[in-house]
Amino acid sequence: MYISKEAIKHWKAECPKHRGGKYVYSDRCIESIFMLKTVFKMSYRQATGFTQSLLSIIGLKGLKVPCYTQVNRRVKEKDH
Repeated sequence: MYISKEAIKHWKAECPKHRGGKYVYSDRCIESIFMLKTVFKMSYRQATGFTQSLLSIIGLKGLKVPCYTQVNRRVKEKDH
């Protein structure tokens, strides 16, 4: 599995502006997880777990992965 340097560069999440707020992930991050979900025919929860495992294996444990509900919501927002 190959993840481009470009995707990694734009993966980072913006920190929440207030305590308890959600991280805001780039469109590239959401699209990458959705692509894995579609290609491997997984649920959103499986795709986010798989993505976290991939990042860990290739030594990018510091990158955060959005929760499956956030990915689902963002994909639906893009469709409209």
